Amino acid sequence: MGDAPASEMEWNEPFFRDCFDNVAKVVTWISRKGNPFARHQTIAQDFIAEKKIDCGAAMLISVETRFASQVSMTERVLQQKKVFKALAKDALFLEWLAKQPRVIRLEVHALVCNTL
Repeated sequence: MGDAPASEMEWNEPFFRDCFDNVAKVVTWISRKGNPFARHQTIAQDFIAEKKIDCGAAMLISVETRFASQVSMTERVLQQKKVFKALAKDALFLEWLAKQPRVIRLEVHALVCNTL
């Protein structure tokens, strides 16, 4: 990447691809699991009510046919970073996680904890 201007930069650089892939994995994992998704939504709505975040409660999911949807998804995750951090420490989420198989616990640690 270096110091090249954005107009001359290769946008398929590993930096961007890795960032988008990691964010997509976190968003996809949370949105497909009932309890983590419900906890995320509850925390996000609480944070909106308390004016701790200034965006919607919904996670945006990347779609291959939509231009720049990976950018929009990543931007929303950054806007909701406080929500994701609160979810990683949430007692109800951790209680649910403790009951899951070891494989899922390791997956969560790799996705959520290491990405955020």
